[in-house]
Amino acid sequence: MQRKYFTFLALLVFAVAIFSAQHPGKLDPTKLSLEELYPVVPFKGKTAKKIRFSEGEQYLAFLWNNYNQPGTDLYIYDLKTQSLKRVTSLDRMKEFDPPEDRVAFQKKWDQKTRENSVMQEMYFAQRDYLMGKDVDLDRFEREELRALKLELKKEKEKKQAEEAKHSKNKKKKKKKKIKKEKSEELELWELRDKLKEKKKKEEIKKTDLYPGVKNYRWSKTKPELIFQYRGDLFHYIPASDQIIRLTMTDDEEDIVAFTPNGDGYFYKKDHQIFKVLFASSYIQQLNRTLAKKNKYEIDNTSISPNGQWMMILAKKQEGKPAQREVEIMSYKERFARATKVKRQVADDKRNEPHYRLILRKIQDKNYGQEPEPIFDIPGGDVWYEFSDIEWNEEGSMYAFMTWQREKGDLKIWTGKTMEGEKPQLLFSKKEKIGFKDFYENNLKFTPNGKHLAAIIYNGEGFRQPVLFDLSTKKRRALMEGRFEAYPIVGFSKDSSKMYVESDKLSPAIHSIFEITLSNRQMKRIGEKTGMHRNSKLSKSNRWIATNFGNWDKRPELHLMDRESGETEILTASHREDWDKFNFIKPERITFKNRLGQTIHGMIFKPSGWTPQDKRPGIVYMYGGPLNTDHTVEEDNYSTLSYMFQMIMAAKHGYVTVNI
Repeated sequence: MQRKYFTFLALLVFAVAIFSAQHPGKLDPTKLSLEELYPVVPFKGKTAKKIRFSEGEQYLAFLWNNYNQPGTDLYIYDLKTQSLKRVTSLDRMKEFDPPEDRVAFQKKWDQKTRENSVMQEMYFAQRDYLMGKDVDLDRFEREELRALKLELKKEKEKKQAEEAKHSKNKKKKKKKKIKKEKSEELELWELRDKLKEKKKKEEIKKTDLYPGVKNYRWSKTKPELIFQYRGDLFHYIPASDQIIRLTMTDDEEDIVAFTPNGDGYFYKKDHQIFKVLFASSYIQQLNRTLAKKNKYEIDNTSISPNGQWMMILAKKQEGKPAQREVEIMSYKERFARATKVKRQVADDKRNEPHYRLILRKIQDKNYGQEPEPIFDIPGGDVWYEFSDIEWNEEGSMYAFMTWQREKGDLKIWTGKTMEGEKPQLLFSKKEKIGFKDFYENNLKFTPNGKHLAAIIYNGEGFRQPVLFDLSTKKRRALMEGRFEAYPIVGFSKDSSKMYVESDKLSPAIHSIFEITLSNRQMKRIGEKTGMHRNSKLSKSNRWIATNFGNWDKRPELHLMDRESGETEILTASHREDWDKFNFIKPERITFKNRLGQTIHGMIFKPSGWTPQDKRPGIVYMYGGPLNTDHTVEEDNYSTLSYMFQMIMAAKHGYVTVNI
């Protein structure tokens, strides 16, 4: 009996040791405060964006940075050597920045770090005070005022020294000043006002911090790219890890693309598109300013993949939209202040600009005659949406979508790249909801250019891709059912398969699916549960890069090798100890409402809960539109719909539900 007891005790100690190793420092939720659950610097970090494979699939690039670091830097993953490299950083880019800018970036980041630390300390002090502890809450203000007094004193002493330097009678001047200062001791309220002024003056703006890289584009012929940093363009060659500056101006230059054969690049400045060749000093503006007689200005320009055509979106604003003057109160200052601002409300008439599409061939030596517009988009008191221009790979065709709200007309247009030829109507339907704020990549040509895929609503009100045969204009649905499938991720090289993100399994799960176009078969790729976002497919279809996360794994950039079946996680974005604060994993639930509709939700059950319990509960519903997102998603760690619900269940025993 004694031997069995000691054997059991040994096993128990071993089990506890294993649990402790797997869950180091797991916190007690009953002792956790909201100030710890909601820190000043959130647990969640950045997710990778602008994920793109190089043309030859040697590299994968993305913009990202580690937890609690400013800006987004350029990272490149070598698919052959399986190594990740950080290309840009504050330290590396210092050779391209004025020295004072780098110092200012660091100074502001130090200020932000210091302010966050003080604010966190203040939150903990306020918590302790409310718990009845002996806490001096006034010390934070006293320390700020003490520092301000010291700063004001130094400023006065500096001013005195400067004045004394230029004075003939230094001693007399100094005595007079000292006597005056003693009689000008500031009152407490004056110091507080000055402190507010100081804080407002030193308030950190977005532009005060190191921004990192804004955008980049791969060459279509060589493994090299051009990236944007602080309004200038830089050429980067991964093989040599070399950064070459291309522009050095006060203007903001945006990279558009490399030239098709990789001998130069297109860039945008304001609404103007320029072409530059690496081996030439010749700079060509492609979209010449439009003739003034028509009063149209260039709003945007899209370049075809072959670099031979451009579509200019021209805009004309006649008059100003109806606005009314509204008086609002500001309580930020010591005294309330009324200000008048112009506002447009729902019953005001819309005065939208008139738009035109102008297709023109890109000439090397001369602009040529300005062509007539190929499409007019009405302005005035209308709601008219139109998509970006989508080109086929050869640049011989284009497509776009329009929606007129008052009539409910959703239309898809296609055209050939021939000057003077107007686009033809491919498809039209009545639609209650527009596409612009809801669809992503809503139009895509297949690589062979024979078909156009479009995301539209099916008969049950769900957004799914359909395929148009461009020779016959016949439409074919690729799936059916009460689920959504968008955006279009890409196609196989031979145009036989399409890749989409879809919530077919559940609105809380976003998976990548491969669709065989001939028989509409859908095959899931990647994890069974969780959310795949911003997925990118390599040209050979071997590699898929996707931001993936679920309630077991924090969202990170995953690289899937479809040949080997292996997945590598490339980023570590979040606070390392986040898991210590995650006490209960929710369960997904569905039920029918009184109208027979299926309602989806998630539920947090407290420890020890049984179906016979009668516990207090919280039901959370977000009252507004979430665009393409849902409240219940398997990578959702929202402060309100997840973290708060979780702690109410773990600490207070509530049953909490999100709908």
